[in-house]
Amino acid sequence: MSRTERAPGPATSRLRDRRRAYVSLVALAVAAFAFNTVEILPVGLLPEIAAGLGLSPPQAGMLVTAYALTIAVGTVPVVAASTRVRRRTVILGVVAVLTVATVVFVVVPAVGSVFGSRVATAVAHGVMWSLMGPAAVAPYPEHLRGRVLSVLATAGAAAIVGGLPAGTWLGGLLGWRVPFVVVAVLGIGSVAMLAACLDDHDDARPEIGRARSRAPDAFAFALVLVVLAASVAATFTVVTFVSLLPVDGGINGARRAAVLTTFGVSGVAAAALLGRLLDRRPRAAFALALGLQGGGLIALTAAAAWGPALWPGAALLGAAATTVPLVCQYVVYDLAPARLELALALASLAYNAGVALGAGLGSWALRTHASDALVPASLVVWTAAAAVCAVARRRTSMQAITVSLLDVPREDRAE
Repeated sequence: MSRTERAPGPATSRLRDRRRAYVSLVALAVAAFAFNTVEILPVGLLPEIAAGLGLSPPQAGMLVTAYALTIAVGTVPVVAASTRVRRRTVILGVVAVLTVATVVFVVVPAVGSVFGSRVATAVAHGVMWSLMGPAAVAPYPEHLRGRVLSVLATAGAAAIVGGLPAGTWLGGLLGWRVPFVVVAVLGIGSVAMLAACLDDHDDARPEIGRARSRAPDAFAFALVLVVLAASVAATFTVVTFVSLLPVDGGINGARRAAVLTTFGVSGVAAAALLGRLLDRRPRAAFALALGLQGGGLIALTAAAAWGPALWPGAALLGAAATTVPLVCQYVVYDLAPARLELALALASLAYNAGVALGAGLGSWALRTHASDALVPASLVVWTAAAAVCAVARRRTSMQAITVSLLDVPREDRAE
């Protein structure tokens, strides 16, 4: 007599779902690392790429500039246009675009194809960062949202600390195309894992739209975007011109590399560590992130007279560079007045606007007041961000404060 097969029990199904969620999170983290690495790789390989493609250094530099501008301009309309498509389908598509466009960038020498592949990758990049967070968070309990988002933030930040220097070294050793091939391989691996394990967790039918926030508040959401843009601008006012900072002993050569490494490593570490605090006390996490930035800028001010203050300044500023965007993204999940993915696209726009504003403010400070004005200008913008946070605490609705910013422990939620 044949034995009847038993259907998987609830415990088996839950274990399988947890494994699928874990593999999906790893795949999304790999994609985050790959996208951020491919964005900044030309920075480390600019002379080699220019020589290999027959471009001048300024033309090759446009590979980075065009990428950033495309993310800023193209993300919101593309995400808005994709709201009727299942999230899983869009994510698989944009990671596939990363892979194919990177291969085109490597094998097709025509200048038009090179820039076209970068534009395509940039659009995919912006869409991916708008969708990967909701996709990663969906299978996990609410009380783990901060930790899940911190995994993605850590992977993205690791591109600066690991992806750029490793790619620069590999490109110098084996040719500039090899690091891009490695990124394409990472894209293939990510697509394979996502195709196998990423589930659809859309909160509504595709004809209606995808996930929405739990406590929509347009005013609070706008304040969060202002804080994000101002904080990022404060960081990049300094970081863009780090070599020119008025520091006792100067910043050049090996010291500049060490400062940027300190900045990057502290950013990765802070993103990895903040998740648990963000889940339990989001308001405290917000204050901590902005406080780290203010402390870093004060330390850089002191470094003009006492050189060793440069190192804690770089570390604190690096920590804030990843944690402020992470906290803002966390809060957007609660306050977004429209579809969540579109709100995250607007947050991406605010971030890139902050980068451009910071670089522009730094340029203006150098032209009008010399390098001594870089850190004070950054402090002014940081003060504006802190002031907006104070306004948010007083003016946002009680519902929004209770849901997303109330400083109460969340131990009552299951671990």
